[in-house]
Amino acid sequence: MLSIVSSFIFPVLLIFFFRKIDVFEKEKLSDLFYVFVVGCTVSFFLSSFIYVPIRNIIMEGNQCANFFNCLLLVAIPEEIIKIIPLMYVLKYSNFVNEPIDYLIYSSIGALGFAFIENIDYIQNYSETGNIVAIRSFMPLIMHISTTSILGFSIFLFMHSNKVKYIFYALFFSSILHAAYNSLMIGILVLIFLIIIF
Repeated sequence: MLSIVSSFIFPVLLIFFFRKIDVFEKEKLSDLFYVFVVGCTVSFFLSSFIYVPIRNIIMEGNQCANFFNCLLLVAIPEEIIKIIPLMYVLKYSNFVNEPIDYLIYSSIGALGFAFIENIDYIQNYSETGNIVAIRSFMPLIMHISTTSILGFSIFLFMHSNKVKYIFYALFFSSILHAAYNSLMIGILVLIFLIIIF
């Protein structure tokens, strides 16, 4: 229960932040929390029953021990999972109606993924010290920043019909995700992502 509560604090604060940054048309809190729940649900089912079991069959242990493995086994699949809530909202709702909404709802979907991931990390590693504080914030910022790159590319695709934007963004966000996870420059990658965001 403690891992769920501690994992929930930053996502809730960020949901309110994302509502505040939309100065032209504030999103309904119910819509934001709906996408958060979709992100949690998609992440839980795809990660628990498909992605993680397949990843562990391919390679046991630390998949981010080297950059290339991290890119293929962690970053690319996670970026795809995190963008699904935005795709769902685009298909089945009408509350994405301005450019910033792509950024907001892709970030909220990523919050759902990070929430589910943080519960697992905090539950399994809380006895190692400050993992709760670190896991509750830094990877959360990385996840929303990389997924917002994909969200922006979907906006570009919707207005230009050029699929290349999505592939470039998936590659770029996955490279940054893998660099954050596997290289010793994680904090620099995080600062770069915040600037891009």
